[in-house]
Amino acid sequence: MTITTIFLSFLLLLFGLANSESQLNDKEQTVLLKLKQHWQNPPSLSHWQNPPSLSHLSSSHHCNWPENTCTSGTVTQLLLQNKNITQTVCDLKNLTVINLSNNFISQEFPKALYNCSKLEDLDLSQNYFNGTIPVDIHRLSGLRHLNLGDNDLTGELPRSLGNCNGLKIVTVYNNKLSGDIPSGLWTSLNLRVLILSDNSFMGELPQRVARNLSRLEINNNYFFGMIPVGVSSWRNLLVFEASNNLFTGTIPQELTSLPYLTTLFLDQNRLSSSLPTDII
Repeated sequence: MTITTIFLSFLLLLFGLANSESQLNDKEQTVLLKLKQHWQNPPSLSHWQNPPSLSHLSSSHHCNWPENTCTSGTVTQLLLQNKNITQTVCDLKNLTVINLSNNFISQEFPKALYNCSKLEDLDLSQNYFNGTIPVDIHRLSGLRHLNLGDNDLTGELPRSLGNCNGLKIVTVYNNKLSGDIPSGLWTSLNLRVLILSDNSFMGELPQRVARNLSRLEINNNYFFGMIPVGVSSWRNLLVFEASNNLFTGTIPQELTSLPYLTTLFLDQNRLSSSLPTDII
């Protein structure tokens, strides 16, 4: 093979890569503009427009729209909080982050999101989602952060959440959820934050929780029984908020001796002892 042939092959390869990238840009831009149209062209997205060309230097290129974050020229994050929109889809195949918080979405949990095969961070908080959390939510197997707080969700937490071993943050505060907490979720390997406040959950606290759990908020529920002595194993806990439940018995010394604990709320329970004065 001559040097000229090698050079021509190299140019063809570069042209093929550039053409492939251009096709991806065209497709992603088309998807986003169709979404904008589906959302009835909200004024907050008026800057989503077709550019004169799809050059990366163009300010109208979709990777330069402030709601999008691109990695290697492809959309990986879609941040649409406070946009007064109603729906999204997963034709953007490389999405890892979707934030639709604080909109006016009124529907059941959108199972269409299961098609976002690379999704890691999903924030649907502060909307009007209703119905139950689907039992097959574990199909979002790559999730690291799930925020469904401040909606109108009912029913129980699906057992399958305990099978999502990658979950680090689960937030479902201020819904109408009830029942007990799946045992697999309490002990999920990577769980760091669990926020369950302002629901109707019930049950006793487990002796052991996820070893990396640093923040547990269960205010304003119906948890009962004694705070377990086993909290001595909650070694990494920084925040424990459990006000306004039905806990009884004494506050175990093991809880107040946790090495990293900085925030502890246990008021409005039926506890027969008070916190030591040196930690109040």
